[in-house]
Amino acid sequence: MSFFSDLFDRHWIPEPNSGCWLWFGACNENGYGIITRDKENIKAHRFSYERSKGAIPEKWEIDHLCRNKSCVNPDHLEVVTHGENRRRVPRNLVYQCTECGKDLLRKHKSSIAVRCMKCSHRDAQLKWQNNNPDRNKEFYEKHRVEILHKAKERYHRNKGKEA
Repeated sequence: MSFFSDLFDRHWIPEPNSGCWLWFGACNENGYGIITRDKENIKAHRFSYERSKGAIPEKWEIDHLCRNKSCVNPDHLEVVTHGENRRRVPRNLVYQCTECGKDLLRKHKSSIAVRCMKCSHRDAQLKWQNNNPDRNKEFYEKHRVEILHKAKERYHRNKGKEA
């Protein structure tokens, strides 16, 4: 057995009632187990699936059939499309934006109001415009190219961090 597999196996324990293998190592902000391989964090359930059942096709996701994010039992994991994974989320875990009605799988930056990112960003932009009336259109038109270039750089830089 490889060192990495041995390291992985030291971070889960079997739960006898459900059959889940509960991950007790590090977790990311969404509650999924993570493990570091070659200085890169990978999701523990994805490693478990790949080790037991083979490679996961690109752009496909792993669904926890047991609905337990900390489970790394490969028998409780299934490869599905993103759309199928979203359809399988129990309705009691789906929120709706209070402003536009869009379905959300989690609340966006607020424990009180359930709002989508688009509505949150729109309100933040309106608040900024109200607080900075002299910098609205004149400033944007004067610096439009520079602003768009910086936004594009920031987008690509942040996209690389998420992957």
